[in-house]
Amino acid sequence: MNESGEAPSARIIVRRKGCWIGMLRTFKLYVDDQKMGSIPNGHEETFTVPAGRHKIDMTGALWSKTEILDVDIQPGQTLTFECGVVTRRLYLFLAIYLGWNLASPAIRHMPGGVWVGLGISAMIMLMWIFYFALTFKRGCMYYLREIEGTKINSREPA
Repeated sequence: MNESGEAPSARIIVRRKGCWIGMLRTFKLYVDDQKMGSIPNGHEETFTVPAGRHKIDMTGALWSKTEILDVDIQPGQTLTFECGVVTRRLYLFLAIYLGWNLASPAIRHMPGGVWVGLGISAMIMLMWIFYFALTFKRGCMYYLREIEGTKINSREPA
């Protein structure tokens, strides 16, 4: 406690990288399972927290969260984090989808091409569904990482 009787505080700065994937979704920051605030696409927000040990994570959707970060923040200290959407797998599926759309007019003009096209379209749709099923795992679709400050320990929840 300081002389005014308040617990010493520290600051957490979270920078969200601008990205067209998930740009309409607002990320929510949680410290010790309490919502601290929201971060829109391409913005930076500052949050004041009591000094000490905390568990920090973020969510951008009901089903997907970042990994939980254990941080020990000292009085007056500022920790800076970056958050965003994990896009590498999305770009792979987008490339497959666009490639198919470019090739599909030629396939449609082949004998039986409409049925082949429908089959390939269904396969691509199933791949998308499978991808989103994988994102139910914590830390699979969104990330939160420290970019300045003290060392943190990342861990999966028990």
